[in-house]
Amino acid sequence: MAARGAVSTCGAGHTLKAMSAVFTFGELYILPTGLGLFARLAPLGYGAIAAALLFALDPAIRRIEAARSAEIIALNVQPELA
Repeated sequence: MAARGAVSTCGAGHTLKAMSAVFTFGELYILPTGLGLFARLAPLGYGAIAAALLFALDPAIRRIEAARSAEIIALNVQPELA
């Protein structure tokens, strides 16, 4: 049993797993829409290449977004003055 006033972290892992599952299912539902959009916007005959680039560049784009988000969060955090 946790002491009074102590912060419990035993549910953090479960929360992270649940959020990951929800986001994964959401991406699976939206994936056909994104692929169709890329295939239609690509020049004639290059739809498959555009979809492949979407998959290939996705991890790099996510890393850039994460880095930018971390920068923005770091800039918005005000240090506590004791």
